[in-house]
Amino acid sequence: MKSFIRCRDVLLCTLVITFSFSRTFSDMQDQYYTGDSTNSMNLRQTTAENIAQLKKKLRTVKVTEYMHIPKCGTLIYRNVCEKKGMLTCLDKTMLLNRKCGLIGEHCDWLSKYTCYKKFNRRRVDDLYFFTLIRDPVSRVRSHYTYFRSSACRNRRPKGSGWSKSLCSKVGNYTAWLLDESNWTHNLVTRMLYGRKVSGNACRISEVKEYRFWKHEFRRQQYLENDNMIGQINTSPYVLEKAKNNLRKYFLLWGPQSEAQEFVCVLRQLLGKKKTLNIKNIIKGRKTSYPKNISDSDLYTDINNQYALERNWLDNELYKWSLQYWNMLKLEYPACFL
Repeated sequence: MKSFIRCRDVLLCTLVITFSFSRTFSDMQDQYYTGDSTNSMNLRQTTAENIAQLKKKLRTVKVTEYMHIPKCGTLIYRNVCEKKGMLTCLDKTMLLNRKCGLIGEHCDWLSKYTCYKKFNRRRVDDLYFFTLIRDPVSRVRSHYTYFRSSACRNRRPKGSGWSKSLCSKVGNYTAWLLDESNWTHNLVTRMLYGRKVSGNACRISEVKEYRFWKHEFRRQQYLENDNMIGQINTSPYVLEKAKNNLRKYFLLWGPQSEAQEFVCVLRQLLGKKKTLNIKNIIKGRKTSYPKNISDSDLYTDINNQYALERNWLDNELYKWSLQYWNMLKLEYPACFL
């Protein structure tokens, strides 16, 4: 009799569990589809807030400035900011001010902003930046192919940011990707984060970069070991601050693969004429490839995976940027015909 009762209880429990699981699974399905819809609504809401913030910036913007991230569109700055009738950018004499340490092209937005704040008597909140962001796998590959012929001499660095260790791997893309001293990784997020260093803020040495991030992680109580490059790649704090800086200090950001559309949207935002010869703005740059180095490993799946793993922050930032950019397409359809 007791056995029967236990068996009956077990059967009853089984039915209850089965029913509960069925309801839970059904609820999970409902939550999944509702969640998907909610995520879409949240994205639209966030994008609407960003667009509203963008329109608020347009009421105060007087000066725009391009933040050039290496291998993300050099000629955009030269052709958009230096030609009459295009965009009003920071004065070149101020950008080359040695007191600001702005010697070179690849300056963080923060160094330019600080310089403008220091030497300009006008209000600082009339300056906003714009920049192009590139898929990290493509950017890292392009950085390697562009600099490998000029970064080193006799396997020693020539001051281009490559370490002696990287120079020893100049003919092996896989080894170059995996090198622990490779500061090419997550460069987009690091520049948007804003690095405060002494001296030339446009050409930050490995030593200064290392010291800056060690100080930052120690200040945030995030310092785990001496591998700064690895810690940066796993830091959600660095990623979120880069996103916040984009929202606060940038007028526009978009993918490098749609540079033509980017310039069109930017000019519409600033009330410029729609008609322009885009060929005079965007021109390709030829890259010299050494004949004695093989390119057979540049596009392999394993190397693409390595690049993604070591550029997790840049990849997350790129995907986040595309969401905003795709919503902007609905606001400015004439630029995407």
